[in-house]
Parts: sequence; C-alpha cells; structure tokens
Amino acid sequence: MNRLIKKAWINLCGATACIIIGALGVSLAVKFNVKGIVPLMSFIIAGLIAALITRLRSISTGAGFDEREKKISVRAFIISSYFFMFFMVYACFIIFFLSGARNSIPSYTLPILLLVGLFISQIIHSAMILIRFAREQADEQ
Repeated sequence: MNRLIKKAWINLCGATACIIIGALGVSLAVKFNVKGIVPLMSFIIAGLIAALITRLRSISTGAGFDEREKKISVRAFIISSYFFMFFMVYACFIIFFLSGARNSIPSYTLPILLLVGLFISQIIHSAMILIRFAREQADEQ
C-alpha cells in the first residue's frame, strides 16, 4: 500500500470523525440555543486549529508523491470540488423550492448543509483515489 492510498484511508476516517464531532457541536448549539459571539468564536478557533494541524500534516506527506500519484490526487480533488459546488447549488435551490419564496428555514439548516457537503466531498475525494488505484492495479494484471 503506497502513501497516497494510506492518506486516502486516513482522510476517509478523519472526515468521518470530523463530521461526527461537527454534528455533535451543531446539535449542542441548536439544543442549547447558543446566542452571541463567544460560543461562535470558540467553534471557529477549534475548527481553525484542526484545519491547521491537518494542513501541516498534508504538506509533509504530499512531498514524496511521484507524478502519477500527484495526477491522481489532483484529479480526485477536482472531481470532489465539482461535486461540492453542484451539491451546494442544488441543495440551496431544493430548500428554496420546498420552503417557498416567502417562508423561512431554521438557522441550523445552513451549517448542516455545509457539513454534509464537505463530508460527501471528502468521501468522494478519498473514494476516487482508491478507485483509481484499484483500476490501475487491475489494468496491470
């Protein structure tokens, strides 16, 4: 198993853990009806620290990839980015048409929509890497 496949599996597990933690945070914020800037800033700071740690780890692990692995990773990122964009656009329009032009939606719908889109996008990114490597191994045999 090469480094990109290991990274894809780690990202898949990490995305699952992050979405569970994020969903718990959003559900606690909704349950306790959090208001004000202090709880919001605590969530933002925690998210930025997690993103920084993830980014620093990905910089060090991405340095040793060969051209084929870089191409696979970039292509998987492009596909997952397209999916995220289309998901957000279609989800926003579906919510708009379901709720009607004059109705409002609950405020927790937007963070949930973002978390679901990011989670699905990360799953697609990791799955595309794993599928591409599986296809190449099947072609070699």
